[in-house]
Amino acid sequence: MLRTSIPPTVFDCGPLPFTRPRAATVLSTEVPKFSGSVIHKITLLLLLAFLAIPLSAREGVEDELYVYRYGRVTTVELLEEDPAVWRSMPVFPVRDSADVVQWYAAKDELPQSVMDDFDRWVFIRKSLGMVEKAVREENWEEAGYLIDGIRAYQEKVAGDTLPSAAKVRAEKLYNCIARPKIPFMVSLAAGLLLFILTILSFTRVRSVPKGMTVAAIVLSSLLLAYLSLVLGLNWYVSGHAPLSGTYCVMLLIAWLALLLALPLCRRIPVLLPSGLMLAGFSMLVASLSFADPSLTAANPALQSPFLAVHVLSMMVSYSLLGLAALNGVLGLAVKSASQRLAGISRRILYPAVFFLTAGIILGSFWAKSAWGSYWSWDPKETWALITWLIYGSVLLCASLGVFRRPRLFHLCTLLAFGAVLFTYFGVNFILGGMHAYA
Repeated sequence: MLRTSIPPTVFDCGPLPFTRPRAATVLSTEVPKFSGSVIHKITLLLLLAFLAIPLSAREGVEDELYVYRYGRVTTVELLEEDPAVWRSMPVFPVRDSADVVQWYAAKDELPQSVMDDFDRWVFIRKSLGMVEKAVREENWEEAGYLIDGIRAYQEKVAGDTLPSAAKVRAEKLYNCIARPKIPFMVSLAAGLLLFILTILSFTRVRSVPKGMTVAAIVLSSLLLAYLSLVLGLNWYVSGHAPLSGTYCVMLLIAWLALLLALPLCRRIPVLLPSGLMLAGFSMLVASLSFADPSLTAANPALQSPFLAVHVLSMMVSYSLLGLAALNGVLGLAVKSASQRLAGISRRILYPAVFFLTAGIILGSFWAKSAWGSYWSWDPKETWALITWLIYGSVLLCASLGVFRRPRLFHLCTLLAFGAVLFTYFGVNFILGGMHAYA
């Protein structure tokens, strides 16, 4: 039996409740017959798709097998995806002579205290391989027993450094819902549909159905609640605000886009489809493989009191500039409404440039506390300044001669947004610099 291969002196788990394998979610392929227009049917389907998020999250929290890695929760789902990853993960705590907990992987060179304890040495070297074998064979009872044993050893050695039961539950929930795959698809689909209907309403082909607008507001509210939950769980479990890394920044932009669009959509209806589309694109980026949702300790450079207001100011400006760019697309698509939409874009750009200015100034104070100088011509700093100059020029030129033409103004706002995209993605992935973690 596999179970007897681990020395019993390492841990004593006793009778353990074994975890059942997670059942596959079965989606019906039968399309129900709804009364009403096609638009209402599509809206209902989008709302039903969104409701799959809490259901799948609840199932994951109940059935996940997990161990700790550096005090963070690591689930068996990762072992199913890539067994080699687990063998390189530091999941075995060892206290040194100074009573400091050090974490080791199964293949690491172990300290002398472990080498002198044959039972513990065998346990650390062999237990994860046995878990891998049990998972491959889908022997979930054996896998549950072994993983509970590893966790019992972790709690015995490093119990005072591990998260509380509440944080473990919160982190398991976060791990289940962190990737916004369903939300980004729903947000993009709803935003695109509403965007097309808005274009048609401006050309007087047909007006946007009231039910569609109400459903879009409800959907936006649900998406905002989802993003608030994910960001809140990230903050609660990690112990610091989710303000760094591509994943957190993209979710923050999505959250701000919906937060700005919802209260203003009654006065400026075109903001609702733009907010949904911007949120959808941001969540799409957060769903890609390079956007890592893992919870990590805060970088020391990110612990300045100026960081939160700096990042929030920049993200508010980026969200507003994104809304202005999408409004520019609408203005270029609908010539008859171009003048009216240009006025909306100007009203968006003024606060956007204000927050961009404030963000750059606050960032200089953060740079002083983190790196010792207010300005060092880092690529991110330089391109933030270039973006500020471009949008300042757009606003100034809007009152001059040929630039008063609304369609040219919309084209300028759309092209200017390319500077925003390069400031974030281009600098992060091409130029690097001190802001590479941002």
